[in-house]
Order: sequence, then C-alpha cells, then structure tokens
Amino acid sequence: MKRYQSNFCIMIVDIDHFKYINDQYGHPAGDELLKAFSLILKDELRDIDTVARWGGEEFIIMLHNTPAQDGVPVAERIRSAIENNKFLIEGHEIRITASFGISELLYLDTDWLNTAYKKADKALYIAKNNGRNQCVIEADQNYQFFRSASRLTSQIPTLTQASETRIRRLRKASPRKIPDSITPKTGIIKP
Repeated sequence: MKRYQSNFCIMIVDIDHFKYINDQYGHPAGDELLKAFSLILKDELRDIDTVARWGGEEFIIMLHNTPAQDGVPVAERIRSAIENNKFLIEGHEIRITASFGISELLYLDTDWLNTAYKKADKALYIAKNNGRNQCVIEADQNYQFFRSASRLTSQIPTLTQASETRIRRLRKASPRKIPDSITPKTGIIKP
C-alpha cells in the first residue's frame, strides 16, 4: 500500500442469517453455500483485488488503488448479485442476502489495517442493525447507507455475463477445483 502511495477500499461482508442455513440444512450445506458465495465475490472483483474468508460467514475484500467512495458501486453490485442468485440446498431453492461495511485504508496512517478494519466493522454493525442486505460506508464518523442501485445506476456497470459463462470461465482459469456441486448452468448448489 505504501509502495504505491494510494488508498485502498476495505469491505467486510457478512452473509445475513447464515446460522439459519446451518441449523435448517446442516453444516455441510452451509459449507457448500460458502463456496458458491465466495465464487460470486471473486467473479465480481477485478483480478488485482483481494478477497478472503475472515471467519465464519464473514469475508474481507480489499480493492486496490480504490478510494472507499469508489468502492460503494462495487459493493452494491456484489450485494445485488448475491440477492439475485438462487441456491438449491437439499431440494430447497433459497436466496440469501449480505451486508457490507466499507471503509478506506489510508496509506499515511501508521496503524492503517487496524483503523480501517474497525471502521468497516462498525459500518457492518450499522448495516446489520438497520435491516441487513445493505452497504454502509464510513467516512469520518458519518455513515451513508445504500440498498438499491437505482441511485447509482449510471455508475454501476451492468452484469452482462450469465452465471453459466462465469462458472465455466472460473473452472478453466482457476488452478483450484471449482466444486462440482455448483452447476455451470445456473450457479445453483446441487443437493
């Protein structure tokens, strides 16, 4: 980060009501859902961006050379893709949503990761407590809420590739195995 002297956007993403999925369908089904969820995250990001499972049903995303405000349309695009995706678990079609906390890693901050993480975590907490399925950005203790792409439509590129194309591309390009439980036609988890 300091090498490039630029700020980075950090996002903490949490799957809403994930405990229900584990309780209702079991942990193996929850694990399959996490795999499919991570594919959506990775597919919606640029190659230079970083995504990792942070723990449980939380993921952390770092958008390289991107200020937090420019990360909002990206977060909203990912949130929408998750909300619109269908998952099939044990013969039941379910939809999930996710909440996003967004902040900025400032390259001049000596404790940059801790500071940015705390701000993103606070924004995520606010998103969860205000109804979930939304993106909240922290900027100097002011929090802005985004739940619909309608205000940002001109800024958010439309998703032109179908799930089938995305999963096939990932299977070809990825050195790791894409689970067979994810069908190339729909991106739905098989039971």
